[in-house]
Amino acid sequence: MSNLKYSIDDLKSQLDSGMVDIKNYLFGVLLCCSLITVTLFISAAFSIYKSRMNKRKRRRYKELRKSTLKRTN
Repeated sequence: MSNLKYSIDDLKSQLDSGMVDIKNYLFGVLLCCSLITVTLFISAAFSIYKSRMNKRKRRRYKELRKSTLKRTN
């Protein structure tokens, strides 16, 4: 009976340590995926900001060019 109890306790401890390993693995995967997602969101936000700045620069240049052309005429 004591051997059976010892083997059951041993099996429980092995399962518990296995569950801890699985939880750590899943936590690592979740952390990695969240870092990738955050990086992609930051990249997308920077890209949108940059394209809007380029549009503003082009618009300002176009307006400046129109105003200088009006002055020369």
